Amino acid sequence: MDSSIMYFVYILIAVVVGVFLLKKVTSCLIKTVLGIILIAILAALYFLQS
Repeated sequence: MDSSIMYFVYILIAVVVGVFLLKKVTSCLIKTVLGIILIAILAALYFLQS
C-alpha cells in the first residue's frame, strides 16, 4: 500500500511540474492567441450590428 501511495505522489508531482513548465513556456503564446480571438469576436460583433 505504501508503494502505491508514493506512486500517486510522484505522478502528482510530475503533473504539477509539467503544468508549471507548460504555463511558463506557452503563457505568451496563449495570451497572443486569446487576444486575436477576442479581437476577431469584437470585429464580428461590430460588423454584424452595422
